[in-house]
Amino acid sequence: MVSSTFATLVPLALAGLASALNNGLARTPQMGWNTWNTFACNISQETVLSAARAIKSENLDQYGYNYVVIDGCWQADQRDPDTKVLPANPEKFPNGLKAVVDEIKSLAFKAGIYSSAGVMTCGHHVGSLDYEEIDAKSWSDDGFEYLNQALNKAGNPILYSMCNWGEDWPWLFATEIANSWRISGDIYPSFNRDDDRCPCTDITHCNLEGFHCSI
Repeated sequence: MVSSTFATLVPLALAGLASALNNGLARTPQMGWNTWNTFACNISQETVLSAARAIKSENLDQYGYNYVVIDGCWQADQRDPDTKVLPANPEKFPNGLKAVVDEIKSLAFKAGIYSSAGVMTCGHHVGSLDYEEIDAKSWSDDGFEYLNQALNKAGNPILYSMCNWGEDWPWLFATEIANSWRISGDIYPSFNRDDDRCPCTDITHCNLEGFHCSI
């Protein structure tokens, strides 16, 4: 499983040549590991931490890989009825997200998390619509520093990586709201895939004016 895991260790997203959200973050393209492309919904705290330890043991942090991102399917089935905070799935993350983030940080990495701007996420879990600020503060309190698909309003700076698979020309508007933005569909550990929104034909990225393909 380690070999397939490392096959997904590519830059999480390449910021466009155009200016992006000016909050002091993502001055260079962010690099790290994301759970989705290898594990999809089959994640747990041990999955995440094992990957983080493996990245550290291979000294990949010396080459700029400094983010460990928990993608979809980490959520519990519903929000706390009183605080409206969305906890982690207790079966997948029995120690909670903060404990996972703390260990990620103990390895000198930064932790990231995924959410959706809608009622539901892509994996049909609870989204952030109408709870954006509650979620952003909760994740900031847990120590996350990289965020997909939610408002960047929290006590600590959070790198906001927007993902809408290149729909609706994000390079035309994302500069005002995000540090980076996806312009293609999900990636896999292969350069041999078709994507009409990102017509890359080999390992080199597409030199399209003002943005790059995330490969």
